[in-house]
Amino acid sequence: MAQHVGYGAEVKPKTSMLEPIGWFMTLAVPIILYFILPKYGLDSRAVNYLMVFAITTVMWVFRLYPEVIPAIFLLLAPIILGVVPANIALAGFSSGSFFMALSVFAIGSVLVMSGLTYRISLWLMRIAPQSQIGYESTILLLGIFMTPLIPSANGRTNIIGSIFQNMREIIGYNVGGVAATRLAIAAFSGVSLFSAIFLSSKSINFVVYDLFPAQVKFLFTWGYWVIAAIVALLVLLGGHFLLVWLFFRNQETVPKLNRAKIDEQLKAMGPVKYIEWVAATTIIFFIIGILTVSFHKIQPPWIAFSAFFILMAVGIFSKKMLRQDIDWSFLMLLAGMISITNIMNYLGLDLLLQENFKFAGYYIVNNFNVFLLILAGLVFLTRLILPNNATIILMCSVFLPISEAYGINPWLIGFVILMVSDGWFFSYQCTYYLSFEEDATKDNTLAYNRSKFMFYIWSMNLFRIATIFVSISYWQYLAIL
Repeated sequence: MAQHVGYGAEVKPKTSMLEPIGWFMTLAVPIILYFILPKYGLDSRAVNYLMVFAITTVMWVFRLYPEVIPAIFLLLAPIILGVVPANIALAGFSSGSFFMALSVFAIGSVLVMSGLTYRISLWLMRIAPQSQIGYESTILLLGIFMTPLIPSANGRTNIIGSIFQNMREIIGYNVGGVAATRLAIAAFSGVSLFSAIFLSSKSINFVVYDLFPAQVKFLFTWGYWVIAAIVALLVLLGGHFLLVWLFFRNQETVPKLNRAKIDEQLKAMGPVKYIEWVAATTIIFFIIGILTVSFHKIQPPWIAFSAFFILMAVGIFSKKMLRQDIDWSFLMLLAGMISITNIMNYLGLDLLLQENFKFAGYYIVNNFNVFLLILAGLVFLTRLILPNNATIILMCSVFLPISEAYGINPWLIGFVILMVSDGWFFSYQCTYYLSFEEDATKDNTLAYNRSKFMFYIWSMNLFRIATIFVSISYWQYLAIL
């Protein structure tokens, strides 16, 4: 198995010709805003914050630093400049989403470290039907199983990439062949395609959740989130199998899985260990606790934190793991992103955004379908220049207040943004795809056909849009819309 990197980790790209342009824009844009914004009746505090926000955005666009550095700047600069009180700017560190993300990171780390997820993958491979569709469905289901348990597409991809390579070799698929490509598509889709379906699949989902009003948070527990997204799940699954059936038919002879090799690996792992039992018990406690929130009234962040405390108390999660396996950089980013909306609301910028996006309100009232298309298009365009997390928080900062003002459930808008923002067209937009490609490369040879793989990715973006419109009637039935 490939060595696991920190959840949400992102490697800063090498210096490019665009970096000097980025630094120039970092200096020029706030100066321009300093002279323009007061003309729109903004006070000095709002002007200063928007200048800081512009600097942060330029840093994100040109990737001058890893995402967390501009986020910390955006967090601290308003305090230093006296724009907002510290309790407003630092509110993200006391939010339930912060503690939820911290806890789920720990739980996911124990699942991986214990070997439980790898043992489960071997069990699934052993019982997989002896057919091409059987192998693909097995690894797809494994990815879906991991999605709500490991709160990072990067973390899940690290696991599934090695499993895919091992599985391809054990089955005996030809390198670069259609069968290997289909297996790669199933592996990657399982861990990445359904991130918007589960609240716990990505830490950024907790950021969006924390932006909802209290009554929306109360309704959209982990379980109800899945219920509300179930049609989208079915559409994505249908789209996956339809594309594979239409465009990835092959005449390769499908070898039978060598179950003797799997038995050898299971034998080498030995019987289920104590740490695996503890990991399994903790995750069951976590899932049952979240699914039964309506009965015990304990909110999900504190259920997750209780599970985290149990792992610490029994000595499974050590101080060393606390330092090394928790992605503290992302937690800083998380707290900073949560605070953006708090600061904008404090300064009244949410009202300004609503005023300048009145066209969105017009379409919300008169043609909601067109509004959804506009929103999806804006997210796709923004993703071409901004990282995924930055895109989500920017879009939510603009459109969640607008949706509330016009009586639209903020969850629906947040879900659409999360669903569309996970789409991508070019590999630089998706760090976890780059990780998957690296794991699938051996002796400088990629195990699957990259052009066919990318055709699938582009095509699935259409199904991401389809999930929204197919779900509308269902959301009306649930009284979400």
